[in-house]
Amino acid sequence: MAVRGFFEYKITEGKRTDYLELIAKLRVKRTEAGFTHYSVSEGIDQKNLVVETFLVPSIEEYRELEAKLLEDPESALYIRSLDTCIDGGMGARKVWFFAELDFFA
Repeated sequence: MAVRGFFEYKITEGKRTDYLELIAKLRVKRTEAGFTHYSVSEGIDQKNLVVETFLVPSIEEYRELEAKLLEDPESALYIRSLDTCIDGGMGARKVWFFAELDFFA
């Protein structure tokens, strides 16, 4: 059963343009790596509040995919640079993973 991942964070004031350039590149890398249904959304009434969502086969697979991205110099650069665009850095990101309920179990 697929796992849905969520990353929530706020873009640092004055870094929106840099963020948009980076997240577009990182979106391509994550999609190529195997993240499916990857999207980046912004709060309607909370400008700069962002949620990235995606599907991966399992939490273990997510960890493997993320590790491979960090091994790729270009992807690693995007991820490190993203830290400067997030209010409080990557450590301030809220990260959640959910599995769909099985209503027939």
